[in-house]
Amino acid sequence: MRRARTGEGGFTLIEMLVVLVLTALLVTVVFEGLARIADLRVRLARHLDGALDEIMVGSWFRSSVAALQPDLADAPDAFRGSASEMSGLTLKPIDLPAGGATPFGWRLSPDAASGATRLFYRGGDGTWREIASWAAASARFLYAGPDGEWRSEWPPPRFGVVPLGQMGSHDQAQLPRFVRLEGGSGAGSRSVAASVFGSRLPRQGINSLSQAIR
Repeated sequence: MRRARTGEGGFTLIEMLVVLVLTALLVTVVFEGLARIADLRVRLARHLDGALDEIMVGSWFRSSVAALQPDLADAPDAFRGSASEMSGLTLKPIDLPAGGATPFGWRLSPDAASGATRLFYRGGDGTWREIASWAAASARFLYAGPDGEWRSEWPPPRFGVVPLGQMGSHDQAQLPRFVRLEGGSGAGSRSVAASVFGSRLPRQGINSLSQAIR
């Protein structure tokens, strides 16, 4: 008697459906994992870019302020500062090689509508360029003199500018000792402080130096 065949090789339709469902689930899990990894990489890159930009802008601000140089009394490039803008001479401009005394400036431009503050830099050519912006509706520059008191204006009215050929007293410094940028408050705030290394007396003319030597 012939033996009946109980089955043939291969997959049944149900087995194929099970395999397809499992494959689809596996592919979905893999793609979701890759999407999350890609999203984390994008967020990390943005964070690192922002941190690097903040470090770079802070370095530019500190170096230009640290290399401040005094000028003749009432000269256009004598250092002056307010809560929103400062200008003077620096040996380390951010747009030119270091070494020569170059006119420069920093300006804060808060935008109340967008809640952001923009930071501008003025180079030797007199052009203002946007350097950075951050989420803070208020920002200001502050200046500290020999007494260590922070002010929103430099030179203070009672200090004035040291005239050419005269030695300045302890309270008559043309340059502040410290300059600080306060960029608002909260998570989006920025704060950068710089120490001024240059001389606090104005540059002397040749005639004044000759008289002093005599």
